[in-house]
Amino acid sequence: MKQLDASTLDSLAEMICGDGRPWYRSGSKLQGFFERAGVVCPGHDGSTRKWWVLDQLRVINSRPVDMSKVLHRLGDPKEYKGDATMVGNALEVLNSILSMEGLEVRINGISPSLIERAPAMATQAKPVFVPQEAPNFADLTDDTALGAILADRCKESQQSVDSQAYVGAILLMGSLLE
Repeated sequence: MKQLDASTLDSLAEMICGDGRPWYRSGSKLQGFFERAGVVCPGHDGSTRKWWVLDQLRVINSRPVDMSKVLHRLGDPKEYKGDATMVGNALEVLNSILSMEGLEVRINGISPSLIERAPAMATQAKPVFVPQEAPNFADLTDDTALGAILADRCKESQQSVDSQAYVGAILLMGSLLE
């Protein structure tokens, strides 16, 4: 991964600070963000949050592996306690920032991955969540008919999610668990 442009770093600093967004991080929480990303940095010195984060990003930018860790953490559902709305918003903002750099963060199951793509202007497209592969329900039960029913329910629940019928998807997933 190449070093990121100064304006990209500035936008990433704003995102990490989270001013005016649901993922706001106070000064005391900023170092924790970098620690969760697996990047060592000095403690927050009490300076303006954005300038401190920007200084850290400038140093990290010379270490591609660490910058990759920061980008992964910015898109990680664990950073947002699994809140799908917050994760979706974070990915939309993050990918808008990274689009001109030719980078994108995608979620596979619950794991973020950083991919290279052709640099482009930011779009309003919503992030795409890649569904995990359904288990082989026939392996979970001796009853072949029940295995087929469970597989159909799983397929229906994914179709409900794809259609934005979230309550229906929750009900179908609940019936799968029962």
